[in-house]
Amino acid sequence: MGEWNGTAAVRRAHSFFGPSSLERIDRCPGSVALAMELEELGWRDTESSDIASRGTRIHAYAAEFIKNPIKDFTGEDVIEEEVEFARKIADFAQRECDRIEGLSDADVMVEEPLEFAEMPGDEPLYYGTSDLIVLDRVNGEVLVCDWKTGMKEVTEAANNLQGAAYALAAMQKFRMPKAHVVFFNPCINQLTEAWFDDMQGLADEITAIIYAAKEKDARCNAGAHCQYCPARKAGFCATYLATVTTSTALAVMPDRLPLPQWSDEKVAQWHEIMQNAERFKDEIDKELSARIARNGSCAGYGFKSSPGGREAKDIFSIVTAVQDVLTQDDVMGCCTLSLPKTEALFAERMKGSGKSKTLKEGKALFKELSAPYVTDKPERQCIVPLQD
Repeated sequence: MGEWNGTAAVRRAHSFFGPSSLERIDRCPGSVALAMELEELGWRDTESSDIASRGTRIHAYAAEFIKNPIKDFTGEDVIEEEVEFARKIADFAQRECDRIEGLSDADVMVEEPLEFAEMPGDEPLYYGTSDLIVLDRVNGEVLVCDWKTGMKEVTEAANNLQGAAYALAAMQKFRMPKAHVVFFNPCINQLTEAWFDDMQGLADEITAIIYAAKEKDARCNAGAHCQYCPARKAGFCATYLATVTTSTALAVMPDRLPLPQWSDEKVAQWHEIMQNAERFKDEIDKELSARIARNGSCAGYGFKSSPGGREAKDIFSIVTAVQDVLTQDDVMGCCTLSLPKTEALFAERMKGSGKSKTLKEGKALFKELSAPYVTDKPERQCIVPLQD
């Protein structure tokens, strides 16, 4: 059911060549054919991670706030922090709109569908949805905003294929000669923006990437981008599997040197190989667990319960039980407090009693009161790829 097979093709909710997938497709053209084959075989990635669900909720809150700034979200399922991030997005959107002269309500579009076709009447080459579109008719410019909610910075807008694809589609749809692309992440306070006015240049770059992926001999290339590939998650890509099979990787290593004598490139390559292996192991473990739960066992594997460790929730009863040997100060000296849980409970009680208007205010007060007694843990060093 390839989406480039003419009008008979079924339009998917998400394009195989959607703007958010272009960076992966550029690095691994063969991943598209594998994704299409998986879909024809009936495989669906129905599992949504906690991170993805959180992002979906923040986007939904933000969309409502932009339409109705006084919208109020309440209920047990509402997470105040997510609502606050959504408010920051809405406030940012309002500031951007305030800069545009002669703006009407019709010029502001939330979650606007975009698509790009090489010629009028052709099947779209790709399609997607922009979080916010604002038309600046005075300056002939379309503002394209994309909200991010992850904890890692995105590629700068000037070099971001997702932003370039949205810019091209928006300029074509609204017949604007310029596009202003903005990525805003309130969770890590990242703002990156770029302006585009070369439609032909953008079209040439993006169509080249897509057509390379449509070639019958389009190759797969394993790397960090595999993290977002459905074929990786489904264990359907031989190229990826080769990188996570240690024996295969060892077989093609011509030199045998102790680890301290490996080259920088080799150490970095194996770091990536083992990251890939760890990601795939998570998927294998999920599948194995599902089969054991369904059938009782799987090829000799089953579930075995093990102790989950011990904890004492009633600290004061422990103090009483051991008071002949340990004083209260002795016991309390062995304890640490869960700050996130205590902070959340404090904020909830403050809001419930009317002493604070929001959970955010309650958390701020807790941090102020507890600051003299809190010790920050040492920073943890994380290995991450450096951006060019």
